[in-house]
Amino acid sequence: MVTSGAADPGPAAAGPRIGHYLVGGDTALVARVAEELRGETGVTVRVVSGTPARPTVLGVTMTRERAERLRAEYQDRLVVEVDQEIQHYSDE
Repeated sequence: MVTSGAADPGPAAAGPRIGHYLVGGDTALVARVAEELRGETGVTVRVVSGTPARPTVLGVTMTRERAERLRAEYQDRLVVEVDQEIQHYSDE
């Protein structure tokens, strides 16, 4: 697992809105992005799929603004989307 920053973003009044995002793409690119994000304050990175050396999907806790910058920087080479809670068919 790759982690950095605080696991709990704290109360909403303490700063910008923190969200949960899935980040995926080529394993070499995803590994590089994980290392890049690791040093940022207020960002938590965990491997959702793959290994720390070759991740395919990351779970990242970060601000919406940081997610938008990541999308803009990597455009079509990296997928950055909001991590939605799964709703099971039995929940309907």
